Amino acid sequence: MRVGDLSVGILAFFVGQRNLYVALCDTGTGRTSTFRVGACSDLIPRIELLSPALAGTSSEAQTEDIFHRFSTEWGRHLLPPAGSLACFDVLVLLPHSVMHGVPLHAVCVEQQCAPLGLMRGVVYVPSGTDASRCASRNPARKRGVSSWEFSLSKPNPRLAPRKPSRCFAVASDVIHGDNQRYERLATSIAACFDNGVVWPGRGRDGLNVSLIAQSFDSLCVVCHGYDAATPAKSGLLLGPSGGYGHRKILLPGFGWCGFADLPFGSFPATVTTHNDEQGEIVTVEELRLLFETHAELVALIGCSTAAGSLIRGGEYVSLASQWLGIGAVSVLGGAWAVDVRVAESVVPTFFERWLEWRQPKAIALREALREEVTKRALPISHWAVFTLLGDWV
Repeated sequence: MRVGDLSVGILAFFVGQRNLYVALCDTGTGRTSTFRVGACSDLIPRIELLSPALAGTSSEAQTEDIFHRFSTEWGRHLLPPAGSLACFDVLVLLPHSVMHGVPLHAVCVEQQCAPLGLMRGVVYVPSGTDASRCASRNPARKRGVSSWEFSLSKPNPRLAPRKPSRCFAVASDVIHGDNQRYERLATSIAACFDNGVVWPGRGRDGLNVSLIAQSFDSLCVVCHGYDAATPAKSGLLLGPSGGYGHRKILLPGFGWCGFADLPFGSFPATVTTHNDEQGEIVTVEELRLLFETHAELVALIGCSTAAGSLIRGGEYVSLASQWLGIGAVSVLGGAWAVDVRVAESVVPTFFERWLEWRQPKAIALREALREEVTKRALPISHWAVFTLLGDWV
């Protein structure tokens, strides 16, 4: 199968004062259709019903009920008619305002009541500008993608771009202390690459995550995410000395001088670690000011790493979107609480499909999720938590 044979649609949402609209563009033909999907007075209160499940403040039973109702009942009212989506293999979603963070890939739109994310490759992009930037920086697109071959049934197709070879994986469970399980997941991901390195995320040697982010084709962090009330303070929770080392800075007249790469923000006082030893946090604010990356994929396997908040000016801020902002082509994150047991199955399968079967990332995630749901009956919240952002290729 060739990437050039895939039909790609862009869904761009607009929340007006009275109504919610969505424009559907067929990238192959350029044909665009605009739909009024509903009144804001009706839809926004429904979207707010998702808040307890997304924030993790509801019980497990309540969470499943919220997602089930969203998926099978009212969620479809946020999308254009099912028939208009039937011809597409991949959908690129550009949310707006309150539509940011809404898991539309969990909505059942087909006649057989199959969720969108199991039938189509789905990727979210914070804005049209981000979509353009992510695509332009993707090495896989440099020679064009129309002749790129991939397989849905076997690895190593004949014609495909050079696969990324260097991955750095960090594992750290500062809350429960189940570091071995986190390290196994990180190791299984790194093993998909020709040159995969695993760092356990604890110890006294230190690690300069900023430097690592600039040096590898892919970065994977298996840890807990922290969703702060102030979006810029949200971050990745790592073990002591797990996120920082030493930084060399060139000072005029003095040459290169070494400085301790100290935490930019304090570890959240509300988070209790398993050994009562304070960890470290890499925040959105720190990413914005000090980090850059050229990674084709950043995988943030942790709770709420793809969750975010709207701030002044309508900007949507999350850990995942900030990695896009500093140079990543694509980001795989968790939109709410991640079940590590499901991640242990879905995430390595996703990487295998992407790297060995050479499926575009959106197709690889669809296939990994479909395989997992086929093997065992999973609640929507367990599989729909995995969210892809950035370029779908």
